[in-house]
Amino acid sequence: MQNRKIENLDRLIATARAVYPLQWAVWRLEGRDARDLVQRLSTNDVMSGGEQSAVWTVFVNEKARILNVALVVIITPTNLLIVGDPAQREAFPRWIRRNVFIEDVRIQDETDRWSVIFVVHSTSETYDSTGDLVAHYAQVAAAVADDQVILPYFPFDGKTTTLWIVSRSSAQPWDGVERLSEAAYHSGRIRQGIGTYGAEWISAFNPLEVGLRGMVSFDKGCYIGQEVIARIDSYGKLQRSLYGVRSTTPLTAGQPVVVDGQSVGTVTSAVLDSLTGRWEGLAVVRREIWGKAPSSVLSVTGDMQLVPLPMEEK
Repeated sequence: MQNRKIENLDRLIATARAVYPLQWAVWRLEGRDARDLVQRLSTNDVMSGGEQSAVWTVFVNEKARILNVALVVIITPTNLLIVGDPAQREAFPRWIRRNVFIEDVRIQDETDRWSVIFVVHSTSETYDSTGDLVAHYAQVAAAVADDQVILPYFPFDGKTTTLWIVSRSSAQPWDGVERLSEAAYHSGRIRQGIGTYGAEWISAFNPLEVGLRGMVSFDKGCYIGQEVIARIDSYGKLQRSLYGVRSTTPLTAGQPVVVDGQSVGTVTSAVLDSLTGRWEGLAVVRREIWGKAPSSVLSVTGDMQLVPLPMEEK
């Protein structure tokens, strides 16, 4: 296959406001049945896109609990990259191999060969001629080349953002770009209701409980955990959902959310906003406590408030 590169990389680097390196794992899946295997093992439809496409999906167990939230990059139907949970760097390939029977599939760890970079751009109006380029990449589903991938991620403090996956050889140009602080990165994703590994994207939850419905196909057919997810959705059995949390006193991951003396959920992520002095976080909470007003702000223990997602800046 011809080595295909994404054009205008230098221009996109020049317009970046800040970057945040993500320590995510990268695996390569190769073989005649590679794409079909991912289709039958994960929640989303990875067969609908063509070559040089990408899709977010979730690998779950038989009880529909999260094993790995992953970006699947289809370079060709027989050559895929899977970007996912760094804590699963060894366990995930073992799980894949246990589900390979007679298929032609091979998986190998390529984490050390790739850099995953979260890039924050200012709004496109700022950039005049280069603004069209930023806006373009904010709207396409994915731009995929042999050694580079660009795809939109989520709004971040009102700015355009993109998640970049670049080869190690392409990572060097980011050295001159400002590094986003860890607190600023997590503050942005928390306000948008975006989970992360080790917090919301863990085996304690199923995809529907932590806002990953968009990574689930309900009409693609069977996959591991499909019956449980379909039953939860069809019969309205979703017991817990992800909400925002605000407090003027410290929040910590693992802290219970208490209503009328009873624990109704758990804080999963928390960060201090250095500008407002307010704590913000995410929590997985039992849905029935909202009653008939699930979109309203709900005061719980002390000065803690549960807030619909995405959280408005106040």
